[in-house]
Amino acid sequence: MISQFLIERNFGHIPGVVSYLAGIKINQNTDVTIFQDELVQKLRSISIRLDRLEALGKEK
Repeated sequence: MISQFLIERNFGHIPGVVSYLAGIKINQNTDVTIFQDELVQKLRSISIRLDRLEALGKEK
């Protein structure tokens, strides 16, 4: 609960809500195994998207 408050205070409402909902979802599931290959793939995809957004922002 404290972590969601800190995230909201430092990063805004939307990340705070996402953190809260993720915490609820994690607590509902007994198996929260994250496979390394899947995690690396998702993080790489997010990184590529952020790079593209930064490039678009610099063009304007």
